[in-house]
Amino acid sequence: MARLFWPGENPLGKCLRIGERATQCTEVVGVAEDTRPGRVTDGVLVQYFIPLAQADSVMNWPVTALLIRSESPGDGLIPAVRREVQATSAQLPYPDVDRMRRVLGWRLRPWRLGSSLLIVFGALGLLLAAIGLYGVLSYIVSQRTQEMGIRIALGAGRREILALVMGQALRVTAWGVVLGVAGALAAGRAIASLLYGVTPHDPLVLSVAIAVLAAVAAVASYVPARRAMRIDPAQALRAE
Repeated sequence: MARLFWPGENPLGKCLRIGERATQCTEVVGVAEDTRPGRVTDGVLVQYFIPLAQADSVMNWPVTALLIRSESPGDGLIPAVRREVQATSAQLPYPDVDRMRRVLGWRLRPWRLGSSLLIVFGALGLLLAAIGLYGVLSYIVSQRTQEMGIRIALGAGRREILALVMGQALRVTAWGVVLGVAGALAAGRAIASLLYGVTPHDPLVLSVAIAVLAAVAAVASYVPARRAMRIDPAQALRAE
């Protein structure tokens, strides 16, 4: 609302006329966070807040809800809040005090369930990728046993063999990451409606995914690489 009414300006101290017939200015004394009307996934809403003492001059209905923000866990504050509300007037009905997390829990449940399923499927896909990469590299190393033996016999060091095997794995992973990022950027608009609080092209998310895939590829290729380092040249040459 501040960005809409006073773009590029400091809204503090500005005049805001509340109501259709308002003649007096209401001074802006603070700026709150963006507000969503009903559900956490709805768009932001232009909204203002007024002190409770001024509510009667603006609102035509009584205040029936009180929001309390606390840095400590809310469960321990419920009895104290209930006592304070009841102490204001003996004629008030018994107040119903609940945590906002519980009030909005049913609205967030489908999103949490969907995110949990996506995490499980993503972990399974990562596990299958690691197993597949390990199997392919193990097969390649077994097929190149003679070559590794000849390289070692001609003076190739253990580190060179390690770099050869792991370098091949990381090159394949790099091509897969490039194609995957390109596909993610292309399909980002299709999944934008399923995301909340993050964009489909978030560089941090893409960077974390690339780092995880690179780590998995390095771990999955290290075991076959160590096996290649331990090849006996004489035994490898006799294998033919």
